[in-house]
Amino acid sequence: MTGAQCREARRLLGWNQKQLAASAGVYSGAVTAFERHGRFPMTKSGQDRLRMVRLAFEAAGVTFAGKGELGVNLKEPEP
Repeated sequence: MTGAQCREARRLLGWNQKQLAASAGVYSGAVTAFERHGRFPMTKSGQDRLRMVRLAFEAAGVTFAGKGELGVNLKEPEP
């Protein structure tokens, strides 16, 4: 996932950075840093913040394009 994909996924969900941070269990400054610089700040605890954010998006219905592609989509709700 790239910073641009993160912004687009938030847009699709109507989330701001604080909402994403709360859903992923990270602090909002980490989301800001990722979207601006493409990486999360280092953490002493070894948390994989990128994975945490991606899992939060996927739980909300976001899908990411395959390797080497930049698309982001929102799954259709199941009946």
